[in-house]
Amino acid sequence: MKQIFAGKIINRFLVLGLLTACLFVFGYSDKIEITSFAAECMQTCETNQFQCMDNCYSACDEDMTDTDCHTCVITCHSEFLSCMRHAVWCENEVSNPGICQVGYGDHYDYPGGTSTHAGYFLVCDSIVGQCVKCPDHEYCVGTNGLPPCP
Repeated sequence: MKQIFAGKIINRFLVLGLLTACLFVFGYSDKIEITSFAAECMQTCETNQFQCMDNCYSACDEDMTDTDCHTCVITCHSEFLSCMRHAVWCENEVSNPGICQVGYGDHYDYPGGTSTHAGYFLVCDSIVGQCVKCPDHEYCVGTNGLPPCP
């Protein structure tokens, strides 16, 4: 009789232990999820996009094709949108701007010529001031006569 009574007590302690473990897991699951999946800051997404565009500097070079420049810019934009999908605004974060800004406009074979097509180009800060990265040895409209980047 004592063995049956002891068995029931042990079973009740096991059930109580299992319920306590479940309560702990479900009670703190929101904290576990937050620590295992921390959202990216919007400012970090912006900084990453600026750095990515700066890395397009060589893809938008005059010796490269419009396709190279276009692919680089679109890839940066896609990565930015993917990052922003789950990003949150962080109060004490700041975006770090890049040295290049993306432009889109008509491309010409020579200054004052007829437009061959529209495409991307970069306006970048350099040691001598702003300059333009326009692929395919073309001239890009919307750059206000800025010189090509060295």
